[in-house]
Amino acid sequence: MRSAGLFLLFGTVMAIPDSHSGPKALIYRGPAACDGCPESVAALLQSSASKFAIEYAGPNEKIDINADSLSKVDLFVQPGGGDLEPGWKHTKKYKKAIREYVAQGGRYAGFCLGAYLAGPHLGYDLLPPGSSIADEMDQPGAQVKNTTDTVIQVDWNFQTGTKKGQKQDGRWLYFQDGAVVKLSESAKADALVLGRFSSNGDIAASVTSFEKGWVGLVGPHPEADESWYQLVNVTNPDGVNFDIGHDFVESIMAQRKDHMVSVWGSRAPNNQSRAEEGDRRSDEQEDSSVARESREADEHTRLLPRSNGDGYLSPDDPAVSPYNLWNVRALRFFSTLFLAISFVWWVLLFVSIFVSPPGMHNRGSGFTDFSYTTLTVGNLIIGLLFFALPSQPMLIWNGVLAVLLVSDMILVLAVPRLRLEEGWVGIASVVWAAFIALYNMAQVYSVEKGKEQEEERLTGRVETRRTLLQWLAVLAETVVLGIIALVAILLTATLILRARDASLQAPGRKYLVNNEKYEVHLACIGNETTTTSINEKKPPTILVEAGERPSEHSLQPFIHNAYANGTIPRYCYWDRPGIAWSDNAPSPHSAGMSADVLSEVLALAGEEGPWIIVTAGIGSIYSRIFASRHMHDVTGLLLIDPTHEDRLHGDIGNPGHGFALWGRGIISPLGLDRLAGVIFKGRTREDRTYGQVAYQGGRFIKAKLQENLVAASITASEIASAKNIQTPETPLVVVSSGVEVGRSESWAKQQQSLTGITDHLVSWDIVKGAPHEVWQTFEGRTVLEKRLKKLVKQ
Repeated sequence: MRSAGLFLLFGTVMAIPDSHSGPKALIYRGPAACDGCPESVAALLQSSASKFAIEYAGPNEKIDINADSLSKVDLFVQPGGGDLEPGWKHTKKYKKAIREYVAQGGRYAGFCLGAYLAGPHLGYDLLPPGSSIADEMDQPGAQVKNTTDTVIQVDWNFQTGTKKGQKQDGRWLYFQDGAVVKLSESAKADALVLGRFSSNGDIAASVTSFEKGWVGLVGPHPEADESWYQLVNVTNPDGVNFDIGHDFVESIMAQRKDHMVSVWGSRAPNNQSRAEEGDRRSDEQEDSSVARESREADEHTRLLPRSNGDGYLSPDDPAVSPYNLWNVRALRFFSTLFLAISFVWWVLLFVSIFVSPPGMHNRGSGFTDFSYTTLTVGNLIIGLLFFALPSQPMLIWNGVLAVLLVSDMILVLAVPRLRLEEGWVGIASVVWAAFIALYNMAQVYSVEKGKEQEEERLTGRVETRRTLLQWLAVLAETVVLGIIALVAILLTATLILRARDASLQAPGRKYLVNNEKYEVHLACIGNETTTTSINEKKPPTILVEAGERPSEHSLQPFIHNAYANGTIPRYCYWDRPGIAWSDNAPSPHSAGMSADVLSEVLALAGEEGPWIIVTAGIGSIYSRIFASRHMHDVTGLLLIDPTHEDRLHGDIGNPGHGFALWGRGIISPLGLDRLAGVIFKGRTREDRTYGQVAYQGGRFIKAKLQENLVAASITASEIASAKNIQTPETPLVVVSSGVEVGRSESWAKQQQSLTGITDHLVSWDIVKGAPHEVWQTFEGRTVLEKRLKKLVKQ
């Protein structure tokens, strides 16, 4: 390509009138050409044996480059210019007209940049299939390795004029970042190679066919006159000669004239010559067609038929596809691979909800990492379903999704409590989701650009229309990705809530249990009393086991009130795994396992008893197992409307109830109820941690799901053993809800049955009007405090 600094030596060559007897050439002159290049080419054509009539065409010329102007000339010339990319921006609008012109029998001559513009990439795509244009300076053995203006040696085979048949090696030509023609193996047999670079044998000039026309390309500048050399202070050792330039032009014009549309013939004065020419051309085309149909297919046979005369394919042709590009195929392969990996990970996380694989337990619910992996799988499936149909909404939604998921990743890594709860499993899931979102965004962009590139190469333009089915697909992908983005927004908002809740400090302490796999919360209120003599009894500590709700929002306030009244000397309460401040335990987890965890926590805290256990509802199952395993330390049992073990096979262990819990757990990371509570009801972090809406949290739901899964099997077996092991002499108080007893006869019978778990029944009270949580009424609190005081004094 020639530097733009070349000044204009020649004046504008005037157009030759139509009466000129020689062939006519149309030369591009505009911003893609360097100064003086069109005029130098014009001088070369006018001084050739054919003595061309010259006209210029371009954006600032009287003549534009279109089908009409090209139909009137015998040769179109694209002269040298600047770099390829800016040159292509100025000339790509002419691609269709130039391709049609050459395909119908026209001739194309490309000098330097004009040779680059004939290539398949950023060009008119006039070369044989599989052929390309490249920089000579980048080729092995190139004589010139930079972009400076210089001279280069070429071996030239003359095809016309007085030197026809001669080969002159080492001829010097003007050269600046010139092109090399890289013909495919199948094209070399039919191509006319005029010149090769002397240093490495690369093709410097050639003439090849395109449909019915011919394309001549030359990398150096055979049109350069003395002014070119003077401007850059370069000397041509052979002197300035135009014989190679003339031979290049005349070789293009000499190709298969009998098979070309004669422009001179079309200007013949009588209609008969035109008719004869048309009949001859029709006969030859018919014979050629028959020959092509009868010829046996070989390595030169086209794999794809041409759909029309201009050499372009229809936009609806299956061959017009981004899959033609290796990088697009690679992206689809990686998307499929990532989907397979994500699905395997999704299955592992699904299983870990019910049974924790070794090393995969985290302290959180396990629903968050499952949700992020589900989102990742869905994102990949959408990307694959609509892989070949990228759209702007798809790119925008993937960008939104990437921003949200990267924010989630930063949040999980930055907040210590979230990092602990999620563990490596949750962190890996969030990081993977963020990576896939970024990858999908890059994939959509790359496929879209690849699709445009292939459409421009194969159809001549970027296709903007879509079929009805494609528009429906775009609508579907937009809606689905919008829903996925909404899910990501909810996940982000819930993570922010969890980060806020993590700032709430727990009373008491949290202890690592079960080989330091997770932490549970224990708090003891009151000073431990020491005895002064061996015979003096140590005052008992009240051990509180909550029922269906966390202790802090149910039983603990009543016990603390009894402590403040002096009814009890001291009490301890804890949160079962997954409740309030305690982490979730690995699955499966039974009531007996919780009893063992409580034993470990009390030992770590240095608490030795004796214990009077106060428990309510489902907590009575856990307390009875604990009492059976600490017979000598438990000196009393106060059961408040306790749950009978027969219900483990009923509503507690009901499969339908378990499925409902699992469903609630799956959607819990979206935080629909928690976010609504914050926005519309002003719920606080205390409410969400241990208060009235603690049941909405994922950890709480996971604990209840674990309770359900083993209720009728492991827990039922443990309570049956506890019933047989329980010390008969342990004092027992049962306080039942009058509402529940009056509502259900079976509940009343079960309450009566529970009065016989020991032989030392202190009392059984049915508090009229009291709900399941008996302490909610004044009468219930009075009865409970009275019975608790009696147990302490025994």
